Amino acid sequence: MTFLVQMIDDVVSNQFEIGEGEVTIGRKLSNDICIGEESVSSFHAKITVEKNIYFDNILDVYIEDLNSTNGTYVNDVQLRGRQKLSNNDEIKLAWNVFKYIDNTDGEMEQTTFIAQ
Repeated sequence: MTFLVQMIDDVVSNQFEIGEGEVTIGRKLSNDICIGEESVSSFHAKITVEKNIYFDNILDVYIEDLNSTNGTYVNDVQLRGRQKLSNNDEIKLAWNVFKYIDNTDGEMEQTTFIAQ
């Protein structure tokens, strides 16, 4: 399972499960994740979950900014286009801090076998 966890002072305040498809984040109530704070744009960012082109059981998760006023940052770097997310990435939407949690990261490693 994958989650977007909202952090306030390093404490989890909200948790949102991310499933396959698109998830919009913004101030408007029509977003999948609504952040009722003025620094967040009406439609701030979008997370897209799609199947990996090489492995059927793996999902890739991407984030992109939707031309927001105050920007979207991943690990303190402002997004320019679409970026793939990795477990424990820190996401900032204006002044709101989230952490991306992917509990499935280790599954690929468990299936790897190297013959000698």
